[in-house]
Amino acid sequence: MDLEELEQRVALLSEAFETIQTIDEKRGGLTASSGRPAGGHAARMAARTGRAKPSPEQTTRTGGPPPVALVAAASAAGLNPGDVLPDREALARVTADTLAGLERHAPARGVIMTARARWADRYPAERRLSLHDAWRNTDMVAAICAPEAIVASGGVCLPVNVDYSVPTWATSDRPLRDGLPPFQADRGGIRFVTPPDIGVPSLQASASGLGSATSVWTEATDASPAGATKPVYQVACGSEQLVYVNAIPTRVGFGNMQGRFAPEQVAANTDLAIAVAAREAELELLTLMYASSKQVIPQQYLGAFRDLLTSADLLVSQYRYSHRIPESVAFTAVIPAWAKGLFRADLAREVAHDNAGPVNALAISDEQIEADLATRGITNVIWTLDGLKAQTIGTGGSALLNQFFGLLGTNAPEPQWPNQSSDGTIQLAWLLYPEGTYQFLDGGRLDLGVVRDSTLDATNDYESFVEVFESVAFRGLECYQVQSTLKPTGGIAGTVAATSYHE
Repeated sequence: MDLEELEQRVALLSEAFETIQTIDEKRGGLTASSGRPAGGHAARMAARTGRAKPSPEQTTRTGGPPPVALVAAASAAGLNPGDVLPDREALARVTADTLAGLERHAPARGVIMTARARWADRYPAERRLSLHDAWRNTDMVAAICAPEAIVASGGVCLPVNVDYSVPTWATSDRPLRDGLPPFQADRGGIRFVTPPDIGVPSLQASASGLGSATSVWTEATDASPAGATKPVYQVACGSEQLVYVNAIPTRVGFGNMQGRFAPEQVAANTDLAIAVAAREAELELLTLMYASSKQVIPQQYLGAFRDLLTSADLLVSQYRYSHRIPESVAFTAVIPAWAKGLFRADLAREVAHDNAGPVNALAISDEQIEADLATRGITNVIWTLDGLKAQTIGTGGSALLNQFFGLLGTNAPEPQWPNQSSDGTIQLAWLLYPEGTYQFLDGGRLDLGVVRDSTLDATNDYESFVEVFESVAFRGLECYQVQSTLKPTGGIAGTVAATSYHE
């Protein structure tokens, strides 16, 4: 290669360097909204909505490193690989030095790199998308492209950002399980004897059970028994009860390619599967508890919350009196969580008052509702997320209505509370019993995680599998299944005729 040919090649490289700089300047003027002329339509909108976060390419204008830089690819002209070429003369020197080092008649060695463009270093870590971490990519896009950072400019040119996240709202919480006293059942169940009861109170004409074990032996009877004997109650062995745990399995299948390239969808569907499994397990516990209950059916008289509180007063008092239970024994109520909204609606419809006192009827909190129940000895309230299906369950013969909310259709139906009848009354079914009546049996958990076998491999699939073992044991005397008939009218004694009173 003669000197003239070398100079021509250097000139071409210089022109290429100038072209790259020109492209870079144009890119820098278009990528950020702050580069638009001040006072225009976009600037006015930005002043109202907040500007987008500037692009890293703008660092060129503020003295930072250039977004596109030419760096030496080999040691030449006193530069080391990776050193930035500040101008076209530096590029020319590196090229000339490299060419001069080649032997004229040496065998061809392919492409000889003298310089290369460096792009990746222009972005900080929070702007670099990964090929292997989709979750991190989603977080970065959300941080930079949040709604408050978007600036309207008269139109959006495609392509736009892609959000791969899949939101879910269902929860896997287990309030019923967590509200019961738990016991480990590592042998798959529990065996116990039904506890004895005090029997009919001795103040009645004839006592039963242990009530027949005692009487009054007067001095006159002692002086002349005339065949009288002191009572005795022969204790028989209690009835043995055996309760096994149930298995609640959950299996979810995915394709291998789906699991690899759509991890967000796998995670979302797994979350929902766990929520569905939680509902299934809670409904099973609830069914077992209702099956061992005795039905009680109070009637509607005042507003919903007042009727429920007065029913609680009556039933707790009746339970304590019948079984001679002291005031120190706490009671538990199992109530659907939607009832809290029913109570608030009822109290909001009370006869108008200024709400200036210690209680604002328009802002009743969960704590206030529970405090009103605690005053009646119900210190533990379990707010369940699920309601039983319509069925007759427990001792008493009165069927539960469907306690699931119906989905609103497209014909604008009238919204209703669960179990609401045509006359507006609502059946609220709930359980009431002394603390410790029911015990949660925890048989453990079998978690196999990802399952693969020859059958699944044949279709390029895999499964996720988990199974829990659990049940509930009825260890008490009685459980009241209260089927309260309520109306959230805000009715108080002053607005309802006393002659209509009944429980």
